[in-house]
Amino acid sequence: MKNLFYWFFVIVLFVGMGSCTNDVEKIAVTKFSKDEVANKLYRRKFYVDQAFKTQGDQTVDLMKDSIVNIFRNAVYIEFFNLFNDQSTVYWCNGNPSMDSNFPPPARTFVINRKIELPTAMKVTWDDGKSTMAIESGDSQYFPILSPGKKAYLESINLYNTEEEAKNAAIPESVVFKAYDTHSTLGEVTYTVVLKRLWLYDGNDLSHWKYVIYK
Repeated sequence: MKNLFYWFFVIVLFVGMGSCTNDVEKIAVTKFSKDEVANKLYRRKFYVDQAFKTQGDQTVDLMKDSIVNIFRNAVYIEFFNLFNDQSTVYWCNGNPSMDSNFPPPARTFVINRKIELPTAMKVTWDDGKSTMAIESGDSQYFPILSPGKKAYLESINLYNTEEEAKNAAIPESVVFKAYDTHSTLGEVTYTVVLKRLWLYDGNDLSHWKYVIYK
């Protein structure tokens, strides 16, 4: 189960990259400072809200894949130890929930606080690009792509307080992008959008409740 959950991240971040070659090195438009990124992302839980694959003028919504969507709703991520030799991505087990205290467009989730384990993915800081990179790991159980693929942080829009996130005109998001070139189709771009989860009930010993406001 652990390896299956790990590979969910790989599928979401890099689905389809196994047929691509020659990584395209691109520099993110936004430049970040290491401290800024660490302060905003460290020990906060995120939901994989959107994932797209773009080739030319064609964009595919990867979340329309029923299997990917099932895992998206079962796995939540957290960044640890930014930025040092122990930097990694953890996964937590959970599921969407219903709570009448948070009407749409808010969405609520229940996460098992006792299931939080590291993935084989590494988090690094790229000085040349002034941004964060997530690097895929390796697995003998489900080798869907080559080791060493990277997605780069493109943008962060997170608020300091829950009230700000609730009332903001622009929803919170953290966007990563990965680039490849296909042997016949040319450049391929993968975009992953994370949403921050706000804890609203941490009293239970085994499960905590979270909300995304928009």
